[in-house]
Amino acid sequence: MNLVIPATHFDISDRNFVEVLFWPEALADHPVKSVKAFIPKQEITLIVELESPDALPALGYKTTAD
Repeated sequence: MNLVIPATHFDISDRNFVEVLFWPEALADHPVKSVKAFIPKQEITLIVELESPDALPALGYKTTAD
């Protein structure tokens, strides 16, 4: 299974982890500034930098859960 995380920032400088900063829509009405996740590099298969997350459907990804 692949998971797409539309992130506003990522950092791959760490030897073992990718740092990902994002704002989940589920927390839009809560006083959360952002979410920072540290994902093991061996779990990352692809990082694609897009101009806009609106391009995700063109790559074959759903933007909503069914």
